[in-house]
Amino acid sequence: MFIMEEKNLKRIKWIVIGLFLFAFIAGSVYVLSSNNSLGKSSAQIPDPETGIQMWMKAMNLKYVDRVYDLAPDEIKEQRTLDQYKEDNLNSTFLLPDTSFTSYTVIDKKQNGTYAEIDAQVIMQLPGKQGNPSPEVPLYYKFDLFYEHGEWKVWVDAETGIQMWIEAFNARNIDRVYDLAPDEIKSVVTLAQYKEDNLNNTLLQPGYSFVNYGVINKKQNATYSEIIAQLFMQQPGKQGNPGPEVPIQYKFGLYYEHGEWKIWMLNFS
Repeated sequence: MFIMEEKNLKRIKWIVIGLFLFAFIAGSVYVLSSNNSLGKSSAQIPDPETGIQMWMKAMNLKYVDRVYDLAPDEIKEQRTLDQYKEDNLNSTFLLPDTSFTSYTVIDKKQNGTYAEIDAQVIMQLPGKQGNPSPEVPLYYKFDLFYEHGEWKVWVDAETGIQMWIEAFNARNIDRVYDLAPDEIKSVVTLAQYKEDNLNNTLLQPGYSFVNYGVINKKQNATYSEIIAQLFMQQPGKQGNPGPEVPIQYKFGLYYEHGEWKIWMLNFS
């Protein structure tokens, strides 16, 4: 009788061990399967740079409907196609013989279906007598959203700050004025603006903006307010660069004529 019980106990013991091994193997297979599925799922999302590439192609074709189609849903909820076309009236980037030729990524951040890319985009302008003009480097900050099977693209308002910095550093007062919104240009002419900035320290040799950091930012499809700290390089002694000085600005940015126009606001 005791022998029979001992045999039964051994049989039960091996059954339990077998069930444990089965559960362990099944669980391992499930985990591996799940990991492979996740890998396949993430691999199906293309590189966000494809959004920039499609945006450049649509801009070069002057295909405004496609550029609008590449905007994220959040923007389309705020601006219709007709409004977007109005926002891009007289856009330099949609002129004949103007094209984007290449881009270089400066900084790239991605979190799943959202990405931010800072890039230098090279623009070719039409030259004289049909010859191409020198290439112009432009600095863009792109916000990208993976929606409806592709990367949607929007030019972040900070692009206006980057353009403004580049224009100041190049001492290109005409471009600085061009970056002003229509509301300012309606009351201040280019000649007046140049006169107002005759002794502007920021336009003197040896001064340049080297970087900026956003302190506060509010943005919708066509207007943004950004408080930023800009770092200005001062001239030093004997031609050497001097110290960097932080300067805080409040900017109003307006999406007009296909780009972010910019103007300094008073702190309230």
